[in-house]
Amino acid sequence: KARRYLWPALVPIVVTLCAAVLYLKLAIPLYESGVVITLGDRTPMSQAIEPLVRADRDRESTREKIAGVQSRVMKRAFLENISHRLGLTREPEILLAASAAVKKDPGITREKHASRLAAARLARKISVTPGGSAYIRIAARDPSPETARRLASAIGEGLIEDTRRGTLERVHARGEFSEDQIAVYGEKVRRSEGELRAYQESLIGRKASTGPIGADNLETVRQLVDAAGREMEQ
Repeated sequence: KARRYLWPALVPIVVTLCAAVLYLKLAIPLYESGVVITLGDRTPMSQAIEPLVRADRDRESTREKIAGVQSRVMKRAFLENISHRLGLTREPEILLAASAAVKKDPGITREKHASRLAAARLARKISVTPGGSAYIRIAARDPSPETARRLASAIGEGLIEDTRRGTLERVHARGEFSEDQIAVYGEKVRRSEGELRAYQESLIGRKASTGPIGADNLETVRQLVDAAGREMEQ
């Protein structure tokens, strides 16, 4: 009875071993290359620009920064830019798939289809994982170790350029806002100077008179002094 039930018990083990052998012989190996981004370090800037960007740096929490990086990496525009930079849109498989997509959807050019297909293919090779409180790891997988390294490097460089571009745009926008405020306050200063000049010219035509001050006109004199002080302060 033991010999009779031995073979049915060995069937799953034999099947598992055969599947493992087939997987090792047929499966394509994948190589992974990654870049680690530091979220806590700050790029040194001049004293004039530092106050303009400090508020944006301190406003976001670590979790929000990691989620923001992941969203930027997986954005189609960012992936299309990386695909064009590495020449992935000119691969034969992508071009054939784009030609087939044009027949189904002729309203979009083959180049646009190729860009979208390359971005979708690239998105499946990328993973974004947190590496601590102030680090995030972006990994790229590919059967070629050199291609995996190029993908990871291109993603890191693209993030740096994107971050620098966004910072410069914010500084430029705030600079334009400051110029508008300068024009507004400049107009206020010119208006105040005009009012002061008119007041000073009005004083030229006035005549000062002196007379005895008594109990009957003391309150009037005090009111005149207070009024003159308020006018000078204005």
